[in-house]
Amino acid sequence: MLNPARKMRQPLRNIHLWTGLTLGLALSLFSLFGSILFFRSEIDRAAQPKWISKSVERPNSPLDAAALNVATRWPGSRLSRVTIASSADGTPLEMALRTATGDNLRVFANTRSGEVLGTFRLPWLELLTNLHHNLLLGPTGRGLAGIFGITLFVMSLSGLCLWLFRKPRISGIWQIQRGGSRSRLYFDLHKTAGLLSYSILLIVSLTGIAMVR
Repeated sequence: MLNPARKMRQPLRNIHLWTGLTLGLALSLFSLFGSILFFRSEIDRAAQPKWISKSVERPNSPLDAAALNVATRWPGSRLSRVTIASSADGTPLEMALRTATGDNLRVFANTRSGEVLGTFRLPWLELLTNLHHNLLLGPTGRGLAGIFGITLFVMSLSGLCLWLFRKPRISGIWQIQRGGSRSRLYFDLHKTAGLLSYSILLIVSLTGIAMVR
């Protein structure tokens, strides 16, 4: 009679192998996208034009003046968000609005006069954000991203189970045999790298699952 651990090893090996091959490239790309999006604010600020204000007006409420100027320029538009910089370095305030024709705009206005300075957007960065969070499929894509996170979790867990079923010695967790066969060296490298990255993969997968709620 086969040992239960040995009986479970092959199915787990297959799960680990095929999910790893299938999702390896996707995981690498999404990790790259996530790294880029971590600096999204910095990229956005660096790409913005040098806003120049021509108005000398100083209304009591620049925010109200900006809202009035936006309503005059885009009749029927609706403001959804206003962002005011915490620093006093002349950074314009940003307003997100939806026009009467259904377009989404990012409008920038002077913080002292309320003058509309212009609009700005980075289509490639917006596309990357939508791809990373929603797979370009809206709510359906967000659900698929959750499935991806679950699959990533299963892949990580199956690799850990495969290692535990071998009944490893705790003292040899980080040991890499250099004098043995090439296959043994590759296995030790894979094992060590897998154990090091398991905690990161676990966090990434669980937070990805939580984000789709």
